Amino acid sequence: MKLSKKIILLGLTLSVLFVCSCKTNEVKSSPVAENPVGKYDVVADAVTKQCPIKVADGIQMDKVEYNKSSHSLKYIYTFTKMAKSDNSEATWKLIEAVTRETLVAEFKSQPAIGQFRNDKLNLIFVCNDKNNVHLFTVMLKHGEY
Repeated sequence: MKLSKKIILLGLTLSVLFVCSCKTNEVKSSPVAENPVGKYDVVADAVTKQCPIKVADGIQMDKVEYNKSSHSLKYIYTFTKMAKSDNSEATWKLIEAVTRETLVAEFKSQPAIGQFRNDKLNLIFVCNDKNNVHLFTVMLKHGEY
């Protein structure tokens, strides 16, 4: 039970941080704002300049990247107090699944990311352990959120 509470907290924390970073880095009316590609480069750069950002105890956002070819924003997180070996592969799969479900549910209720939906932006969340070992990646395609 304790692990599932942590999993749900992680998913909610990631989603709240994501939405807040999007709102605080909205681009004002400019030539860049009319071009989704340029706009998302600006968003990624602005958030990355603030990194690392402590999301919760033991979780930090390290970087945000915009990939033009896949039209996606990639958020990179680190579990600063956990190593991959701390949990079984099955537990990490469960954490990944719950994180995905939580992100989808949260984003569907967030009007603040309506522009992402309109621009058909894909969202990628990469989670690494304290040793920079990849744990899991959650990808949300534009129609899923």
